[in-house]
Amino acid sequence: MQVALHQQSQRSIQAGIARTLITTVLVMMPAATVLLWLGGETVRAQRALIMLAVELPILLWCLYMLLRLKPRAALVVAWLSFWGVLTLLLLTAGTLNAVPMPTLLALAVAGALSGERLLAWCAFSLSGASLLLVGVLEHQGLLALNVPPSIAGTLLGCLIALMVLALLARNMSQHVLGLYRNSVTSAARLSQLSRRLELALKAGGMCYFRLERRSLRVNLSPTAQTMLGCSVQHLALEDLPGFSAEAQNALRTHAQAMTCTGTSAPFELQLQWPDRHLWARMFLIREQGSDQLICALQDISAEKHMDETKSQFAAMVSHELRTPLTALLGSIRLLDGLYQQQLDEQGQQILNLSLRGGERLAGLVNDILDFEKMQAERLAFDLVVHDLIEQVAQSVETVHSLAQEKRLTVQVGGASQARAQLDAGRAQQVLLNLLSNAIKFSPEGGIVTVSISAHPPFWRVAVSDQGTGVPADFQDKLFQPFSQAHSDNTRETKSTGLGLAISFGLMQRMGGALWCESPPDSGATFYADFVAAAQSEEHSA
Repeated sequence: MQVALHQQSQRSIQAGIARTLITTVLVMMPAATVLLWLGGETVRAQRALIMLAVELPILLWCLYMLLRLKPRAALVVAWLSFWGVLTLLLLTAGTLNAVPMPTLLALAVAGALSGERLLAWCAFSLSGASLLLVGVLEHQGLLALNVPPSIAGTLLGCLIALMVLALLARNMSQHVLGLYRNSVTSAARLSQLSRRLELALKAGGMCYFRLERRSLRVNLSPTAQTMLGCSVQHLALEDLPGFSAEAQNALRTHAQAMTCTGTSAPFELQLQWPDRHLWARMFLIREQGSDQLICALQDISAEKHMDETKSQFAAMVSHELRTPLTALLGSIRLLDGLYQQQLDEQGQQILNLSLRGGERLAGLVNDILDFEKMQAERLAFDLVVHDLIEQVAQSVETVHSLAQEKRLTVQVGGASQARAQLDAGRAQQVLLNLLSNAIKFSPEGGIVTVSISAHPPFWRVAVSDQGTGVPADFQDKLFQPFSQAHSDNTRETKSTGLGLAISFGLMQRMGGALWCESPPDSGATFYADFVAAAQSEEHSA
């Protein structure tokens, strides 16, 4: 923003100087010629007219340079062109006895120094033509170089020179005032943005500091000084509080690896002080054309504490809940097998209710443990080539009793042969989740369709139901953990909201994919892509 304001100011002064040059060449010089002619100074009037014609091409070239060049080079050309105009005016008044040839050469040199080589050669050509023309005029006696000075001519030249200087001073004063206003506005805005940035970083538990890649000197921001507990702003990396030798080596390694402009991958560090410690996530930013790095640091101690709490909770669930639950379910199944025939109808209902409740609770515990392991990437997979048709048949047989309770028909169709690389246990978990969901959300007496088709390099299993479908505003959240659509069906079929999230992660870990299509009020279809055996064998080879 500040650069744009500066360029705008430079362009405005270029336009002002161009207007001054045009006013001088087209108004003041002809007016001076007329005044000299009316005042009886015919020689000086003739001389002024000839000199204007001589320097007119070079002045037009200056105007073109002002509009075309970059601001800095254009200002140089503008100052040199004003020198030429003033010299021309004083020469016209008769106060100088030399033609302003240095001006013509200086303008060409300025064009060459500004990098405009073509324009510089044009300027040299115009300068040579002007010198030749002046020589011819002098030889023919049309241009008198030695003109006796007069009070009227001197006063007229000085008056015109003062007018040109006044125009120039007006443009320069406007430019200086504009620059001052822009600098004040930019400084105030920059200060305000800096304060907002500091507040935002502080609220988000973040800070930043600058690091010199070569000298490894650190420049701390106010938020970094507060977070790191350092009262010094400039210090060496080895003196940075909280950064152990291991953390310094990690930061130094990532800094040396930043050989080009961009942002590094985030990495984690443990910072330690005598009375405290914290976990930090850091990433480095290198700006274009700078050897200085911006080191952004975020306090993730709360995330680490939450991860540790989740691990402790998972361990507690596994040891304190899963073990007795397994024993309880075993006892209920044993009672069901031994005394099912001896119980009356009410006793059988109670036993079946206890068994279902225990199995549902066991499924909930298993979902929580699987999700925690998947998040921690501690799930083991045994990817082997299996018959996908057989895997689907086993899943359909498992949910057969659940489908019978709602008088549903599960139809299986599609390919007759399909071999895919998968983990049998995890694939069963995914297929059972999709089939049980389809049965849950289908109306009684409906049909659940399962089809298997080839979509190289995958085998695709599609599970379709005849329910109300997935709401459009919920489809992007369907595979997020603990997410459930709010509808009458979901109230009747309560669940943890982890099944689809776990299935989505399992399919990704097996190299496949899982997604859903649900047109309005026409049921939902879930697609699971398993890696085809031929493709997997090529990869293994």
